Amino acid sequence: MSIKKNFLYNGILSASNYIFPFLTFTYVSRTLGVENLGKCSFVDGIVNYFLLFASLGIGTIGVREIAKTNDDSKAKSRVFSSLLIFNLISTVIVCIVYVIGMVYVSKLAAYKELLYIGLAKIISTLFLIEWFFIGIENFKFITTRSILIKLIYIALVFLLISDSQDYKLYFLLTAVSTIINALFNIFHARKFVKFSFKGLAVQKYIRPMLIMGMYGLLTYMYTSFNVIYLGFISGDKEVGYYTTATKIYTILLSVFTAFTSVMLPRISLLVEEKKFEETRVLINKSYEILFCISIPLLVVCGFLAPQIIELIAGKGFEGAVLPMQIIMPLLLIIGVAQILVVQILMPFNSDRSVFINSLIGAAIGVILNLLLIGKLHSVGSAIVLLVSELAVVISADYFVKKEINFTIPYKSFITNLLFAVPYIAFCLLAQAVFISSFVIVISVWIVSCIYFVLIQKYFIKNVLFLQIEEKLRGIVFNKLAK
Repeated sequence: MSIKKNFLYNGILSASNYIFPFLTFTYVSRTLGVENLGKCSFVDGIVNYFLLFASLGIGTIGVREIAKTNDDSKAKSRVFSSLLIFNLISTVIVCIVYVIGMVYVSKLAAYKELLYIGLAKIISTLFLIEWFFIGIENFKFITTRSILIKLIYIALVFLLISDSQDYKLYFLLTAVSTIINALFNIFHARKFVKFSFKGLAVQKYIRPMLIMGMYGLLTYMYTSFNVIYLGFISGDKEVGYYTTATKIYTILLSVFTAFTSVMLPRISLLVEEKKFEETRVLINKSYEILFCISIPLLVVCGFLAPQIIELIAGKGFEGAVLPMQIIMPLLLIIGVAQILVVQILMPFNSDRSVFINSLIGAAIGVILNLLLIGKLHSVGSAIVLLVSELAVVISADYFVKKEINFTIPYKSFITNLLFAVPYIAFCLLAQAVFISSFVIVISVWIVSCIYFVLIQKYFIKNVLFLQIEEKLRGIVFNKLAK
């Protein structure tokens, strides 16, 4: 399947992973309230922390190794079986430690029922095997299945969640959706591979899995650990503010993450076949897409943060505005990090550099957590995330230049940055003229979209934008001709 089709399917999938929960979030935040929402986010942060130890980098190693097998079904089955066995062992160990923590950590006693639900999520994630379907580039199945289950999930949330005491049921519904996805995946995988204990090579993957597992763990220390630490230090309300502040950013970032997920198996194969010029072309396309989309979005969303927070969460969430404004530049920063790490360092098997890079981010994240969260609470968490990710980008860029000789196209970055200045004027003018948050947001988005199209076509002359426009014209022309 072509990159464009894979990107389309994975773009829909990644967007649905955030947009569907976002649709429920606008309802749930008002129904559960900031504190109960914070409880769910706190426990989910703990569950995700243990999932990192359970998966140990299988999401990346699995995609890379499955992609390398290409059309060799026997090799694909051996790799799949070896990785699944390794994942099974790590999951069992993690579940034991998780249960011990539930029993002996006194702070967690108030969350015991939620933690039991989280345990079911950890176990089911073993069979989620999304890495396998991404590795064989079967994004159509993943997308279709995921959207179907999410639609059912949304319907159940609106039907069953009616007051603030339903937060446990809400968390249960979230876990059940993961379990059902896992069941679909493990049964569908039988069409492509046969699980067998024969010819296993588990030991072959121990080192790369541990390295990538540590990478995931260290990355978590500066991207998500602050949610757990914030919960312990500042309480559920501040967690509620912080998670609300990150909602828009995670939805928007998901679009580019979809593209990165598609590019990993494709670039891994190109590197394996030593087609380095094609690799360079794809990476430059990634930068072009990132710059033209992320810069306008971070400017508009940053300036409209008060109105956006009011629309998605309602009254009582004003404490999320400043954290959101601090977080929005991460659309660009994390996008660059994904290109440097996922699209360049990982396909080129620069696992050591990836590990060191994440170690730098984790060290800065831990230090800043200790210094800032006690005083600044959710605002401190936002600062920790921003500074840590910025350090990761600087470090990753150093390794990429040193080892692979790829450079960030700064000319394209500066061009897009300069053309983003008028977006500020659009936001300030709308806020001065209109009172309604809805009217302000809609008016700015309409004007910004028109300006974006004109700039990309006539001034920047973005090649990808022009190609998309040409294809759309062809589709419309063919429809009219019929």
